[in-house]
Amino acid sequence: MKEFLSILFILLLISCKQGNKETILIKGTFKEEKLDSLTRINNPEIENLLKLEENFFCGEGYRFENMEMLTKKDFDVTFSVIEKMLYANQYKEPTYKVFKEKILTCFGIDIDNYSEDMIIIYRNDNFEEPSEIQDPYFEMRGDHCVYDFCCSNLFISKKKKIITLMLPLRDIYDNRNQSIKPHKEIIALNRYLFNDDKEQMNYLANEKHFMYHLWSFFRFESTIEEANKNSIEFFYTDYPEDNEYKIGEKFFSKNKKGKLFIESRMLNTIVKLFEEKKHFKYIYPLKTYASYLINDKYKRQFTRNEKNKIIAYLANTYDPLFEQYYNGEEEYDETTILYDYKAHIGEGEWEKIKEEYKKNNYYNLPYLLPMIENADEYGTFLNNYKDYIRGEAE
Repeated sequence: MKEFLSILFILLLISCKQGNKETILIKGTFKEEKLDSLTRINNPEIENLLKLEENFFCGEGYRFENMEMLTKKDFDVTFSVIEKMLYANQYKEPTYKVFKEKILTCFGIDIDNYSEDMIIIYRNDNFEEPSEIQDPYFEMRGDHCVYDFCCSNLFISKKKKIITLMLPLRDIYDNRNQSIKPHKEIIALNRYLFNDDKEQMNYLANEKHFMYHLWSFFRFESTIEEANKNSIEFFYTDYPEDNEYKIGEKFFSKNKKGKLFIESRMLNTIVKLFEEKKHFKYIYPLKTYASYLINDKYKRQFTRNEKNKIIAYLANTYDPLFEQYYNGEEEYDETTILYDYKAHIGEGEWEKIKEEYKKNNYYNLPYLLPMIENADEYGTFLNNYKDYIRGEAE
């Protein structure tokens, strides 16, 4: 429910910004576009949709019991306006190759695997335990919330080479003047991704809420380092300290179809944050998450091989920093992730894990093999030390 209210907040924020008369975006000015071909007279669908939207209100007072659900037809009307809005604001259609590569890089999705033109990335498309209590909002509405702009999904058009949220038509269409109003975030996102527009990178880096929710809800791994740092900081601010380990659930997740996502770019970002701040609070939640993983908290979510791969990525990130910077702080454990794993499963299983890692060429992770060797050396040291203490006692 917390995430549900959060996305309502961001869409409200976006919606409110549209009413601001200031339309300057870095070095560009957003333009309004007259819709000669989409007037009320020639296209009553626009007027019908605007009238339908009068019953929708996104926010804490949001009520949906008696609402008529938006449909694909409503989305198509809105999408045609979004397309015109983008091209009126200097968007240039990319090649299919560029479009495909950007979607794969930032969302981990190969659009060639989809036969349909419009690919939908559902918000919070995550593995769920059967016993988990579902939000009654989603239970009641089911598939009917596909085109809901209060809790929007993300839409990728292979044909038009555009990505967008489901926007309220009233936010991007001025019915009185019959003209399109610019939506800054969607324009900036498409121009940054598919036109390599550096000015939009600067703009999006400062749109902390928007970028955080793209990452949090849709696994969007930006190539904008500052935006990624802001998202991680925002996460730690948004979650209580005893739940900060759940950042691991963002970095490593499976969708409802069982596809595993590993956000290596965000892992690199958290390393850079730690190196800048020199504080274990940025990386220690990864250790806590690894402990839950080792103790089978996520047994129903990940297979054995997936679990081992995730631990490898966690160790590649956390263990080298621990070895380099740990100074005996009492609030943090005194061991690495891989040593904990080895101690938990025993020598026999540990040897099998090492063989698995070797077989997979250590997943091309630069620090995994050294950290495996480090875990073995540390284990030998501890065993010798215990033997020494036992001998002294005797």
